Amino acid sequence: MPRRQSQSTAVESLLKQAAALSERELKALISGLQGLSQKKGVDEHGKPLNQKGYVEEKMVNGCGPYQYLRYWDGKTHKSVYLGKKEEK
Repeated sequence: MPRRQSQSTAVESLLKQAAALSERELKALISGLQGLSQKKGVDEHGKPLNQKGYVEEKMVNGCGPYQYLRYWDGKTHKSVYLGKKEEK
């Protein structure tokens, strides 16, 4: 089984990969990371409090919860599957 990278090594690796992205890809990555860094919160109508993005948990056919990152990239609302929520 491979050893897990330290946090600083993992971040450095991600930054090196990000350096190879185009300006458009880098802006989309930044939008996604801003959304990921926000706490999930909704108003009384179920709309996200943070307009940049949020993590949504969904049940699918009685299974899950599955996590999805929802964020705005310019005028486009994007969704990224993050995986099944780990139980603690």
